[in-house]
Amino acid sequence: MKAIRCKVYGPPSSLVLEELESLKPGPKEVVVGVKACGINFPDTLIIQGLYQFKPDLPFTPGSDIAGVVKEVGEEVTHLKKGDEVFGFVPYGALAEEVIVPSNSCFPKPKKMDYPVAASFMMAYGTSHHALKDRAKLKKGETLLVLGADVIYDPVGGDYSDRTLEKMSEDEWDAVIEVNLKGVFLCTQAVVPYMKANKYGRIVSAASNVGLRGNFGQTNYAATKAGVIAMAKTWTVEFGKHGITANAIAPGFTMTDMVSQIPEEHFDAIKASIPLKTVAQPIDFAYGYLYLASDEARFISGICLTIDGGTSR
Repeated sequence: MKAIRCKVYGPPSSLVLEELESLKPGPKEVVVGVKACGINFPDTLIIQGLYQFKPDLPFTPGSDIAGVVKEVGEEVTHLKKGDEVFGFVPYGALAEEVIVPSNSCFPKPKKMDYPVAASFMMAYGTSHHALKDRAKLKKGETLLVLGADVIYDPVGGDYSDRTLEKMSEDEWDAVIEVNLKGVFLCTQAVVPYMKANKYGRIVSAASNVGLRGNFGQTNYAATKAGVIAMAKTWTVEFGKHGITANAIAPGFTMTDMVSQIPEEHFDAIKASIPLKTVAQPIDFAYGYLYLASDEARFISGICLTIDGGTSR
């Protein structure tokens, strides 16, 4: 069988297609012939060695799958050969066959096509975890749902920092592919629905680095400036359809990653911000809520900078 393999950590361009032996299931395992595989943000981190776990090299990336059962192992009673299924694996799905633990493999509803089924587990599971475990949503509380009327383009976790003279073309391409092309593709997919509804809110994640630049971030700064420019362009293209397009440029923000910065460096960063503190994620949430609301119906083509005055 054919499989896409990660043999060295790097961008998607470093992946290779190889011929591997067919798989055999063990107890409580299912071999699935893959019809569709969902690609999620963690997949782009795993192949670069940047995710919270690192599979031993070489490995086959990909997590969300949908397909047809080819063989079942011992102790599997709810599935049989020929069943249409969807499931989840930590990695290994970007192949013609994948072994799925039986407790992570489920019958696919007849009305659900393979691409939808292959994008269900990660998106649904993450949303459920966010609402139940992290947000601890309770009965009677209000939940803002961003659907086809509102698209929030949160793409932007790829940095690959390096000065211009040392930056490789692959490092440039990797950041452009995620941070800029990702926003383009997501928005392109949703705009037809907004036009049909004669209403829409596009709010894209830029960065104050896209406004002021930053040492060692030629690629990142270019993508974030591009996101701002796309929002201004979409304002002109889609305004007549009742669609607004804006961007938000966050500044330095307290996150788990930032909390690992040495104290002396962190203090220097705070001192450089006019408000003498760093942002919390909630500071940006209010900005997104506003630009997605009806109260912002006449605001389009702007970049809302939320960085404590750094980009003044």
